[in-house]
Amino acid sequence: MAIYALVCLGPAAHVYSCAGDKKQASIVFDEAKRMVRADPELAGIIRVQRWHLEGPEDSIYRVLSADAELQQGLNPSFVIFDEVHVQPNGDLWDAMRFGMGARPNPMMVGITTAGFDRTTLAWDLYEQGKRGDIYFWWSEPKDPNCDWMDHDAWAQANPALGDFLYEATLYEDADGDAKHESGFRRYHLNQWTTTHSAWLPHGAWADRAVVRPFNPETPFVAFADGSWSNDSTGLVAATLTDYHLSVLGHWTPDPDLGHIDMGKVEQRIREVLAMPGCKGLAFDPAFLADLFARLEAEFNLNGRELIVKWPTNSLVRMVPACQEFYTAVIEKSLTHDGDPRLAEHIANAVLKEDRHGPRIVKEAKGSQRKIDLAVCAVGALAEAQRLGAVPALPPVSFTSFLDD
Repeated sequence: MAIYALVCLGPAAHVYSCAGDKKQASIVFDEAKRMVRADPELAGIIRVQRWHLEGPEDSIYRVLSADAELQQGLNPSFVIFDEVHVQPNGDLWDAMRFGMGARPNPMMVGITTAGFDRTTLAWDLYEQGKRGDIYFWWSEPKDPNCDWMDHDAWAQANPALGDFLYEATLYEDADGDAKHESGFRRYHLNQWTTTHSAWLPHGAWADRAVVRPFNPETPFVAFADGSWSNDSTGLVAATLTDYHLSVLGHWTPDPDLGHIDMGKVEQRIREVLAMPGCKGLAFDPAFLADLFARLEAEFNLNGRELIVKWPTNSLVRMVPACQEFYTAVIEKSLTHDGDPRLAEHIANAVLKEDRHGPRIVKEAKGSQRKIDLAVCAVGALAEAQRLGAVPALPPVSFTSFLDD
């Protein structure tokens, strides 16, 4: 397409291909050079230079990469953006778009498969296209929750299926292994996923939603996890009888304080401990050590272990807990309240597998895509399963923090 534009757009046409990085840009340009050299007619009218191609009447074709120094002052006639989803930001796109102002009929074409990062240029363009703000053609299954192994969904997302795209290729790439589902949905079904490699199968979590009011008198155990300044802090309950998960609290850093208001966290935890159905509170003391020490000293009296230390960095605990949670979702032995915050954190969780076993982690250490509520849900279910297997302790009453 770029070479056609170089030859046909007329005098002094400036044609650009934009790639995500220098390596990809080099691949694109090398392919363009090979095309020219392989065709005697093209080779007769296009001169191959080291970093660009020169066409008739001073027309020129270059490949730009997003990680090169941003080229301002360009005057594009025609731009092809390849694999928009790998663009690190919208700077190069904007440079091309704003540089077209002096051209009578400029055009920019973005080509991409779906991605997983919804803070990117590609996602912004996808949303604009869905709203009808830009010309947009996107091939994807009609049902966003379709079975990823459904042949009809394959056909809807791939107009070339059976032509130059072979079914055998898709079967080989899918191979029925659930850990390949996220990649398959992006690259073959053109569906946006929430992470590079999802923990749970697509739609499995949403399928377990049962919206019902939280009953503080129903026997339950709660789990708290979080941090002081970076990640969020969460509080999730799991009933002992039917393993229903409910979000009882979620806190993010206060912009005025620069950290989470731990007074609000403690107040809510004490309210939960005062509920007649509360049979225990487990939490990771790593970032909540002072709070844990106070509650442990106050509530773990006379041999009663109401406050339980549950370090989430303990692989002996976390690996089997994640496995049990996954099994409970797949076998439909748990339900949840449909809280969108929990759904987001579940979707953000990725599976890490090594010699210690599989467990959930953030996609990257510094990622802003939080999983704290997902960790709370895993811990809450583990504690509910543990407490459900031992004799119930006699009830005890507590004074609410609000009455102090």
